[in-house]
Amino acid sequence: MLSDNFSYFKTKLLPLHKQVKVNIKMATTIIKINGRSKLSRLLVDMAEELAKKDKSIEVSSTEIPNHTTLQAIADARKGKTIKCDSFNDYIEKVK
Repeated sequence: MLSDNFSYFKTKLLPLHKQVKVNIKMATTIIKINGRSKLSRLLVDMAEELAKKDKSIEVSSTEIPNHTTLQAIADARKGKTIKCDSFNDYIEKVK
């Protein structure tokens, strides 16, 4: 039964985007969740509720930026930015 549930979560929930790190009595399990579906939110909520009831369980979440955001950060660090004097100047330059 447990392996059936794990298989379901593995196929339905693991190809997601948010990382949830769950520490259970010195063992660490990391589940990556990509998206904000009801099912993925349910898994995160369940882990957080378990952590409230059992202090040996710790849940920490980290939002991971998407590819477009990571590329924009890299461009900004390299100085690939648009210099503008005003909002109207910005509108003209990005047309």
